[in-house]
Amino acid sequence: SGYDLTVSPPAVYQQTRGVRRVGSVALNLAFVAAGNADGAWEFNTSPWDVAAGLCILEEAGGVATDGENTPYTFELDTAGTRKPLLVSNSSLHERLIERLHE
Repeated sequence: SGYDLTVSPPAVYQQTRGVRRVGSVALNLAFVAAGNADGAWEFNTSPWDVAAGLCILEEAGGVATDGENTPYTFELDTAGTRKPLLVSNSSLHERLIERLHE
């Protein structure tokens, strides 16, 4: 699934009012686009899971990167796996990236 459950949650989890997993990447993207969620962090996504949601998110002014502030693409990373997907609104995105790396 891309999540290492043996590692403590990142510092960003301790600075939230809650972390919600709805089980659908598309739904997470829609929540962020509609302003019902501040951000979403996904791993090992497939293009067919995120393509439409990314269009909606970007039209709503949201931002999608790979967690390193590089625009998200459907390309594989050097290890042959899909890059993580971090989405949020444009005013929050850089702070969210900083918190993920603490």
